Amino acid sequence: MLRAVCRSLNLGGQLMVEAGTGTGKSLAYLLPAADYAVRNSRHVVISTNTINLQDQLYLKDIPDLQRLLPRPFRATLLKGRGNYLCLRRLAQFRKSERLSADQVRVLAKILAWLPVTNTGDQAELMLRNNQEMEVWAQIGAEADNCLGERCPHRRGGTCFLARARARAEAAHIIVVNPALLLSDVAMDGRLLPEFHHLIVDE
Repeated sequence: MLRAVCRSLNLGGQLMVEAGTGTGKSLAYLLPAADYAVRNSRHVVISTNTINLQDQLYLKDIPDLQRLLPRPFRATLLKGRGNYLCLRRLAQFRKSERLSADQVRVLAKILAWLPVTNTGDQAELMLRNNQEMEVWAQIGAEADNCLGERCPHRRGGTCFLARARARAEAAHIIVVNPALLLSDVAMDGRLLPEFHHLIVDE
């Protein structure tokens, strides 16, 4: 499989591989993908179907390869914008005069978490139920409410979404989920950095 992935990266075309669970297929595509991306200064996007696989790649397999390979490579995990905290919306939310018990509970979690997070990714908060997710929807980054370059947090370099996208621009390997990948296709490539190689691990 590793040799087949190498050929596909270098020669182009499509490759479909079927392999059983636990056979090491993620390493068989990660190793050549990382080497190819570094040698050619290209992005390779990897789309995974489950959060467990995403975590395995980003938290275990990729760091293992980064320690072992002689050529250093950069990797990042990029999610849809609603997964990132919007500091401007949070400031507005904090000014609300009437907050429900759910809103106060989520706000307390966020204020305790804010000084220690580097990503602003709501997955770090472990929101427990639909009510807490509904509160997050009021403070997550959204296209309709985004001020873009006019936002003081964007200009000041503290916007979590802008920082995540900057990490993706600088990365060799970008791990995404299918929803973000398909949204990028629908928006003519405006969500992900330009890439010519895609690995879909389903």
